[in-house]
Amino acid sequence: MPFPARSKPPHRIQIEHLSPVLDCGRYPAKRTVGEAVPVAADIFSDGHDVLRAVVRWKAPDDDGDGGGDGDGRSWQETPLHPVDAHIQGVRWEGSFPVDALGRWTWTIEAWSDVLASWHVELTRKVAAGQDDLNSELAEGAVLLRAAAKRAKGADRAALAAAADAVEAHGSSMWSTTTPPRATTWARCSRSRASTTPATTG
Repeated sequence: MPFPARSKPPHRIQIEHLSPVLDCGRYPAKRTVGEAVPVAADIFSDGHDVLRAVVRWKAPDDDGDGGGDGDGRSWQETPLHPVDAHIQGVRWEGSFPVDALGRWTWTIEAWSDVLASWHVELTRKVAAGQDDLNSELAEGAVLLRAAAKRAKGADRAALAAAADAVEAHGSSMWSTTTPPRATTWARCSRSRASTTPATTG
C-alpha cells in the first residue's frame, strides 16, 4: 500500500523513540514527588548542522486543570545532551524535577544551531589552510548581527563584538579573537524547532 501524500515535506529535524512513554503515550509515566524524570529521545537531522535540544516542562495547574497548587508556574526547560555521539549515535538525554502532585506536561524541542554550524565549518577550513574565506566570513557576520538583535545584555554585546571583529579583521581575527561561548550561540541561534508532547503523572 503506498504511503499517503504529504501536504508538505517532513521537517529536517526528527524526534523519535521518546522516553518515558507507556503504551505509545496512552498512559502517563509515574514518578514520586522529589524525583527527577529522566527524558531521552533519538534526535537527528539531514546534513551536518550542529543540533541543540531541550526538554521543556510545565507543572500541574499551569493550564488551569486544577491538578496543582495554583502557583502559576509556566514552561521551564533544561538542555538535553547527546550520549552516544562518539559512536555516531543519535540518542539525547536529560531530566526535569517533579516537586508537586498532579499531571505534568513535557515536550522535547530541537533546532539547528546555525552559528555553531558556521563556526565548525569555518574552523575546519582554517585548519585545512584555505586562504580565501571572504564569503564564509561575510556569512558569519550576517549571522552574528542577526543573533545579536535577538539577544539581550551580555549575550548581545558578545555577539556584536564578534561580528565587528569578523568584519574588521577578516580571517586574521581567527587566531586572536575568542568567539562567543557555545551557550551564547545556543540561546541566540534558536529559530524553528521540532516538538513532541507527552505527560507524566
